[in-house]
Amino acid sequence: MTRSKSTFQFTAICAVSAVFCPLSRSIASPLRLLVDELADQIILSGYKSLEIVHGFQLLANYLPYPTSGTGDRSWFCESTALVQD
Repeated sequence: MTRSKSTFQFTAICAVSAVFCPLSRSIASPLRLLVDELADQIILSGYKSLEIVHGFQLLANYLPYPTSGTGDRSWFCESTALVQD
C-alpha cells in the first residue's frame, strides 16, 4: 500500500533501513540520493500529503548524523514536514 500511495515515504523507509541493515549498506548511498531528489521535486511541485510528512519525519529522526554542520539536513526535513501539515 505504501509503495503505490507514496513513493517518497517508501523510499525514505528503504533508505533508513539500508543504513541499519548490514546486508543493504551498499544501496544506502544511492537511496539517499534518490530521497534527496524526490524531496526537491516535492518542494518544487508543492505536493502535500500525510505520507510525505511521515517520510520527512522519518528521515529527520533516523538518518545518521553528518560529520559537519553543513551536511545536516534534519532541519530541512522537519521544517518541510511542518509546512506540509
